[in-house]
Amino acid sequence: MLFQNVLVPWDGSKHSNHAFKIALDMAKKYNSKINVVSCLSHADTGSSYLDSGINKEIF
Repeated sequence: MLFQNVLVPWDGSKHSNHAFKIALDMAKKYNSKINVVSCLSHADTGSSYLDSGINKEIF
C-alpha cells in the first residue's frame, strides 16, 4: 500500500474542493484512510456557518 493515510485540509473553497476530490480518488485507488481537517475562527462557530459552509456534494 503506497498511501495508508491521506490528510486533506478543507476550507470550502473551490481549490480545497478540488484537492479533496483528488485525495478521495487516491484513497480509493490505494484503499487508504482519508482524514479531512477544517478550522473555524471563533466568529464562525455559529450554526449559520455549519449550515452554509458544508458542501453537500462532498458529504
